[in-house]
Amino acid sequence: MRGAGVARDGRHMKRLLLLVTPVLVIALGTYAWGTREPAVSATHDRAVALFNAMETYAGATAMDRALEATAYPGVELVVARNTEAGHEIVLRITASATRRNNLDWWPDPDAHYEATRCYRWTDDREWDTAEQVTCPEATDIDPTRAAEAGPIGAGVDLRVRRALTGATDAAGVSERLSRVPDLSVEEVDGAIAVAVSRLEGYVSGRPVRDCVLAYRRGDEVRVWRPASIQVAPGEASCEPQAALDPALQKPPH
Repeated sequence: MRGAGVARDGRHMKRLLLLVTPVLVIALGTYAWGTREPAVSATHDRAVALFNAMETYAGATAMDRALEATAYPGVELVVARNTEAGHEIVLRITASATRRNNLDWWPDPDAHYEATRCYRWTDDREWDTAEQVTCPEATDIDPTRAAEAGPIGAGVDLRVRRALTGATDAAGVSERLSRVPDLSVEEVDGAIAVAVSRLEGYVSGRPVRDCVLAYRRGDEVRVWRPASIQVAPGEASCEPQAALDPALQKPPH
């Protein structure tokens, strides 16, 4: 009789384990997702945003481009390569998430979790994507930066004004300004338009451009320098056509 009772108890225990084990697996899996995955997702979302910004503020070298991303906390540059195929950048990103666990009876229902992941950027990346990679064991960073040309000299404005005043066509203006570097002259809608554009350097990975715009329409001659923010990437260009854009003929709001 005792043996039969032990057998029944054993079968009962096996049935209980079969019922309890899936519940525990689901509960532990749910708890793990609730604590870890939001932080991991946050690293990916941040990588996408940073990579989009890096492409908006494109740099001449991998380091120039990567500086836009490394200006933010929780972001570490681990790879910046300049290759024949283009630039390659790997960022180590740490993000956090604070959320309620899925098990209400857990002693600490609100907790802070962190995750660190690495993401790779190359020139052929698709917009709004980020490729997760294994974090490199060692950094591989080429510190090469684009040379800073410096601002456009103060005397250029006067030279442009004199050329526009003394010449009646684009060819004549170009000839008078032949020694001015980074110059473009075009005839646009009956006006002679001039642009002198120079890349001064990079601030946090963002190119800073010095720009002189000018035009002659009839006897009217105007020469001015738009604010750098007006000719920043994603805004207006520093080209002759821009000289006739009314939005660039006044300071930014």
